[in-house]
Amino acid sequence: MGVQFILCLNRRGKVRLQRWYYPCDEERRRFTIEDVHYRVGEALAHGGGNTIPYGATLKLVFKRYNGVTFIVCVPCLENELYYLQSIPAFVRELDMELENVSELDLVYNFHKMDAILDRFYNCGELMLKGDN
Repeated sequence: MGVQFILCLNRRGKVRLQRWYYPCDEERRRFTIEDVHYRVGEALAHGGGNTIPYGATLKLVFKRYNGVTFIVCVPCLENELYYLQSIPAFVRELDMELENVSELDLVYNFHKMDAILDRFYNCGELMLKGDN
């Protein structure tokens, strides 16, 4: 089982990127996004680190850059540091492509961001450079 979903949310909870690696209807996605935004916001406000449990079998790994929070949902048994390292690597790629990426860049250049995301995650599996 790999990555369940990837979200990029601004401080208000607006979605700047979403990728789901399991079948899910629109209503369930909307509920999940709201729930994740609330939980991650609470964790960031209280300085609780970069990982929080999400349900009985999942955890959220997240990092905030320039007002945008990048969130990866993975099974509890996965190595969270591996996924935590993928977030800055993904942001560096975005920075190189979009020159100092900002929230507006994510909105107007979603096709580039989507292509970069596909290079990092293939069918829900993390593909960092050096992986074979």
